[in-house]
Amino acid sequence: PSPVDGRINDYFMSTIDQKLYRKTSDTAWAYLGTFGGGNVMDCPADGKQYIRINGNWVVFPYPAIPENDGIRYFMKNGKWDAFLSYDVAVVASTGECDFAKGQWFILDGTKSLPLTLKNMPAAGRGCVVMMTFTGKGGTMTWPSGVKWSGGTVPTFGDTRTLLTFSWDGSVLMGSLSQSY
Repeated sequence: PSPVDGRINDYFMSTIDQKLYRKTSDTAWAYLGTFGGGNVMDCPADGKQYIRINGNWVVFPYPAIPENDGIRYFMKNGKWDAFLSYDVAVVASTGECDFAKGQWFILDGTKSLPLTLKNMPAAGRGCVVMMTFTGKGGTMTWPSGVKWSGGTVPTFGDTRTLLTFSWDGSVLMGSLSQSY
C-alpha cells in the first residue's frame, strides 16, 4: 500500500504476494506477515462451507449467514445476530476531532478553539459526526469547506449545543441538532 492509502488501523492484503499490512500512522504501514499457501480450488464442492485449518479443509463450524434481507449480521456466541443499532466512542477534545478515535466529540464551548478534522473517510465513503459543546462564548474556527444548514454557523445554547455533521465523500455539512 502507498502512504496515502487508508486510515490508521486499516488492514491491507496484497493479492499479488498474500502479504498483510496494518496502517500504523498517517503515512506508515506495518508488515504483519504472509498468508500461507494452499489452493482454494481443492476445497470440496458439496455445497457446505469450509475453512482451512493446519492445511486441511474442515466444515465451517458456524451456521450459514442469513439470507440477504437488507440487514447486516455479526457473530455472537456462535449465532448470527442482527446489527440493528450501534454505539460509538465519545471523545473529549480540545479542538482536534480524529475520526479514527470516535464519531462523537465533547468540546468546551466557552473557549476559542481552532477545530481540525483528522482521518475523515475517503471520497466515496460517508459518515455522521456529532459534536457537543458545553457552554458558549468561545469563538470556534471551523475547517474551511464546512457547508452550514441555512448558510450560517448556528448560535450556541447557554448550557449545551449539539451539532451534527454529515460527510458524503465530498462535502461536509453541519447543522444545529439541539441546544439549551
